[in-house]
Amino acid sequence: MIRVRQGDDVVLRWSTDEPVSVHLHGYDIEKELKPGPVTTMWFVAAATGRFPITRHRHGEEVTLGYLEVHPR
Repeated sequence: MIRVRQGDDVVLRWSTDEPVSVHLHGYDIEKELKPGPVTTMWFVAAATGRFPITRHRHGEEVTLGYLEVHPR
């Protein structure tokens, strides 16, 4: 669970040992990850609520965690 406040800058850093796609639902941000370098997902937390973060690979969707954005 990642908790932030509305208006916060959010930086998520991802690394993987196999190619996958990571999707932050509600914000519709998707990043393709490759083994090796760290991939950064940066955004301003504008919408409040609880949003799943999922991994997509081989047609399968797995929830990695949640982003909670609380009002100021």
